[in-house]
Amino acid sequence: MQGLTEKVTEIENKISSASASIDHEEIMEEISERERRSSNLIFYNIEESNSPSSSTDDGSNDLATAEEIIRKIRPLNPPRIKIRRLGTFRQGHARPLRVSLPSKSDAIDILKKKKSYSGPVGIKQDLTRKQRDHFVCVKKRFESLRDTGVTDKTIRFFNGIPKIVNMPQSSRAKNMNTAL
Repeated sequence: MQGLTEKVTEIENKISSASASIDHEEIMEEISERERRSSNLIFYNIEESNSPSSSTDDGSNDLATAEEIIRKIRPLNPPRIKIRRLGTFRQGHARPLRVSLPSKSDAIDILKKKKSYSGPVGIKQDLTRKQRDHFVCVKKRFESLRDTGVTDKTIRFFNGIPKIVNMPQSSRAKNMNTAL
């Protein structure tokens, strides 16, 4: 009987150490992936040509459009960029455009100043799958709070991490006025 107990304990220890190393690997992969994506932005709603491999559209139209948007946001010193369409081509649907910038600081600067751009193109940070999944969970929690009548909360990002926080007092007053 004691031999059986020792075997079970040994197997449990192996399982826990294996899962710990897997978690460690996943964390390292996530850190590496975030670092790789840190200098990228995703542009949404940029029209694309009607065929996936049009001989007249070599991506130069996308590049010119992305550069024009960046110049509107950051006119003094626009960085050099590289672009790539994401996903598979579907007629009538504009695929997102990944814009790769020279540095993380360029991407952060454009994200901070993107409110000065009022065009139809949406600009977001290039997030990993885990970051997107986490944001969906936070958003669902926020919506459930709203459904229960809580109106003094909002979602804010701290170091790229979405959190539900109390709404600033001035915003609460505006929110109350719009509700009336």
